[in-house]
Amino acid sequence: MKNTKVTVIVITVFIMILLGVFYFALYSSFTETTLSFVEIEHIEDIEDLDRRKNETHSEEYQLSKEEKTLLFQSLQFKTENMVENHNIVSVDETNISEQQKIVTFSMRLVNRFNQEKKYNIYLKDQDTVYIEAEDTLYKIDDYEFYYTYQGFDPYYIVKYLPRIEIENEALNDKTYASYNWRMQRYDGSWIERDHNETKDQSIAIGKNSPLLESEKDHLELFYSQVPDEISYSIFNSDTKEEVHEGVLDKVQSTILPTPEINGEYNYQLSARWGNETSRNIMISFDIEILRPIIFTVEKTTMFQDEIIEITARGVATSEDIEMVGSLAEDVQWYKEDQQLRTVIATNYHTDPGTYTIGLKDLNKDMTHSYDIEVLPRDYKTQYLSIDSSIEERTRNEEAYAERDRYFTPVRKTSSEEKHYDNEFILPTEGRLTTEFGERRYVNNELTSYRHNGIDIAAPLGTEVLATNHGEVVFEREMILMGNTIVIDHGQGLFSSYLHLNEIDIAQGDWVEKGDVIGSVGTTGFSTGSHLHFSLSYYETPLEPGYFIIGNPYTKEEHYQIRR
Repeated sequence: MKNTKVTVIVITVFIMILLGVFYFALYSSFTETTLSFVEIEHIEDIEDLDRRKNETHSEEYQLSKEEKTLLFQSLQFKTENMVENHNIVSVDETNISEQQKIVTFSMRLVNRFNQEKKYNIYLKDQDTVYIEAEDTLYKIDDYEFYYTYQGFDPYYIVKYLPRIEIENEALNDKTYASYNWRMQRYDGSWIERDHNETKDQSIAIGKNSPLLESEKDHLELFYSQVPDEISYSIFNSDTKEEVHEGVLDKVQSTILPTPEINGEYNYQLSARWGNETSRNIMISFDIEILRPIIFTVEKTTMFQDEIIEITARGVATSEDIEMVGSLAEDVQWYKEDQQLRTVIATNYHTDPGTYTIGLKDLNKDMTHSYDIEVLPRDYKTQYLSIDSSIEERTRNEEAYAERDRYFTPVRKTSSEEKHYDNEFILPTEGRLTTEFGERRYVNNELTSYRHNGIDIAAPLGTEVLATNHGEVVFEREMILMGNTIVIDHGQGLFSSYLHLNEIDIAQGDWVEKGDVIGSVGTTGFSTGSHLHFSLSYYETPLEPGYFIIGNPYTKEEHYQIRR
């Protein structure tokens, strides 16, 4: 009986020892079965590794069965793979290229008993991985896990995602907005980051530049791994219109164009390495172009009946401009050739003298002032005799009411598009009888108005031609003006043809320069067969000569031209 008890005790102790050995072996083991989770952290500075060895990281990765298999295959260290030269992962990277730089990670394995193992992981390129375990460095044969698992995605970001820089000495904030990207891993799977996962930042080109020249601005991308091809598209964020596109081959850094017009733009880029089925990166980001507006004033000295053209380069909309001064009332801005354009029109109603206009860039709170000198022009005086019956029939309250109802509103609105070219033609052949701006006495009484066009006497039925391209916006027989045509040439410029015998076009017709639109007559308030021809900026009469010959159209000029 005594021997039996001893035997039981011995067996029990032996079993307990075996269970203890087994338990402690299992307690400290790291296998696919015992692994609980993995923590992985990208280390930007290798010098931080020693400090981080004693830290506990909160982010955990739960591995699938397949992922655990790949991990533990890589952790089967071989003596022949030991690397004695730790300079391979040295912090001193002065003499190595971007492509050769090491991307470093700290990896901590935790088993179900809360025991842990720590490793330093060094990823160099697609097929090179170094693992540091207990101060021994190994080059790993089974490296697939580290280039396919999401925890090591920062490798792709460091290696392939381009660095974006704004080259601009006057620019203080160089930040990114809506920086989204989609990147392909070596195994063909994709990494994606959307706007909600990125920091709210912004790029502003020229934002703090007082007088920055646009050609000094550029947006540059630097790639650590040189792509075989980069394609890009730039879209206006408001209109969604594509404003630039291009393709670049095998470049480590590339300067992308920046739009000339202020506004918000979306850049979409795709970089490719290898053939079409290999690695790709697609990124999208938004920038705001906010350069100072560059104003150009055509001239600062002019005669009473000239016009001044003003352009604003870089501005997106006229809402970003404020124009002040007595010469600048009710101006309209139009888009033309990547800029905005307007004119200040003067005539015989503009008093000679010096005027100041201010052009304010509302985004920059900057005002540019210009002094405009208006010189007097010596207008002629005309004495006209007309049969009193004609005057009574054509110059009366009914005639003026008809003019105000039908003709006056026509020139208040104009097409946004510029239809005309810069060479206007005289609409008919004949003798110039009245110049622009003349004072007129009718039957020895001074009229209250100036002559707002030129009169060309010609035989009845002589063809009348369109002075330039445009749309017919008015054609009607009028008591005062007779048969009348008005053509809108776009951007505020109108031509009018009065006292016609016949009208050969209809309202809404499109006419080309030189098209026959009617014939010379003597309808309305007229002393004989002639064409009254005028140009106006909206309702402001203009000297036609500046558009036809570059100077006032006088009888002397007309005589020289005909001769």
